[in-house]
Amino acid sequence: MDIRFPLLLIIISILGYSCCTQKECASAFDSKEIQLDGFSLDETSDISICSYSKGSGFTKAIDSAFTKSRTYSGNIDDDLIITVPIVFNSEFDYKLFFHRLDLTYEITEISTISEKCNDCFLTSDNYIRLASYKVNGRLYEMSSFLIEKLY
Repeated sequence: MDIRFPLLLIIISILGYSCCTQKECASAFDSKEIQLDGFSLDETSDISICSYSKGSGFTKAIDSAFTKSRTYSGNIDDDLIITVPIVFNSEFDYKLFFHRLDLTYEITEISTISEKCNDCFLTSDNYIRLASYKVNGRLYEMSSFLIEKLY
């Protein structure tokens, strides 16, 4: 039996997949986190969040929940984040109400782009990257969500 052909296939497979850089291709909404800037932990202990049909002018509510902030490492001086407890993606607009401050923040016009990850030989993975969004009408062009405290 001639083993050259199966051996050739094995060599091609090894060479073809050896170029792959295997890394996690995390999409923009996997973490469901929003970073908070300028807030104290006490001010963010009671937040309601509601999702609305995109572009509905916040008239067609989809889902709502309560959440609170936490720090990255448990230190009070660290940046605060909230984990969004409802479906979080670019198909909706969001309204966050900070009860202790009596402040509302609207996240709208969430824009994403698809990028390749682990691209090699005959395969590649895609992931969704956050491109831009607006908070109370202010445009943010960054790959993570940030809400800055209104003064």
